[in-house]
Amino acid sequence: MRFPNGYGSIINLGKKRRKPFAVRITTGVEEFINKDGVKSYRQKYKYLGYFEKRKEALEFLALYNNKPQLVENKDITFNDIYEAWSKRKFEEIAKGTATQYKVVYNHCKELHNLPFSLIKVNQLQAIIDKHKNKGNINQFKTFFNMIYNYALKNEVVDKNYANFIEMPKRVKKHKKTPFSKDEINTLWLNKDKPYVNLILIQLYTGARISELLELTLDNINLNERYFYIAKSKTPAGVRFVPIHKDIFNFIKDAVESNKAYLFERKDKPFKYNYYLKNVFTPLMSKYNLNHTPHETRHTFISQCDRLTLNRIAVARIVGHTSNNITEHYTHKDINDLIEAIDKFYY
Repeated sequence: MRFPNGYGSIINLGKKRRKPFAVRITTGVEEFINKDGVKSYRQKYKYLGYFEKRKEALEFLALYNNKPQLVENKDITFNDIYEAWSKRKFEEIAKGTATQYKVVYNHCKELHNLPFSLIKVNQLQAIIDKHKNKGNINQFKTFFNMIYNYALKNEVVDKNYANFIEMPKRVKKHKKTPFSKDEINTLWLNKDKPYVNLILIQLYTGARISELLELTLDNINLNERYFYIAKSKTPAGVRFVPIHKDIFNFIKDAVESNKAYLFERKDKPFKYNYYLKNVFTPLMSKYNLNHTPHETRHTFISQCDRLTLNRIAVARIVGHTSNNITEHYTHKDINDLIEAIDKFYY
């Protein structure tokens, strides 16, 4: 088969090689002195890859001519893509979310040093299947999608293999059950017991537990009754949250204690797993309650709906996206949120 000028060529290097078919392109002409001492010229070549079968070499050469950038980047590894992607991404997301992606990355060690463009869906699927019983399995799919989208944008691949991953059948989720009024009253009756105030703060702010665990006291404004969520899992989650009058003293006591974080243990913020295992779950058991940390947020949102509070204000408070929300807050906006939270009660 004769290829067009400038297309490149395939040569057979001999049967003794494991990958005998080489793809090469002409990069120019070089001058040399032949055996007769005469100045001559010959073509210079650059070898792009080696293959076991001629068909593979033909496909590779066609890819080079259609999308040369993919071939140029063929030696970029999975680890290279992760490092470049995470450097920017981790500046935009909450610290807890970044930690979750780091955990997923560490579960992909068999991919780390592989050329990214050579990774196939069966290798991604094997990782999903291996870890399918983990509670955070959906984060694996999300992680792979973001990594591949980054690689696509930078022309390292021309296909997102993460789209072809088959996820395990979803186990029926625990149905979210709001705290009842009697259960909330039980917490108020025990508000002076260790850590009960933290659950009440969750119930009266609607904030995600990950957001509260990272909330520093320098982002709390007692005079104007709000705190600022500087990092969240979504752009809409970066917001001001008004402080309900019923939990004001809990937050005031924390600020006056000169701690660094609102939810703190030994001068360090609670890690989620520690908070769940050593604070939240034991309190649920102690007071005969059966809830998850997220159900405090679900309870707050459900009660806002029941009280027919302003939907835009509620969306701002809990960090939900709304088409009616402008990009930046004004001082008037914060006052509107405080006005809305002052109408809230259980």
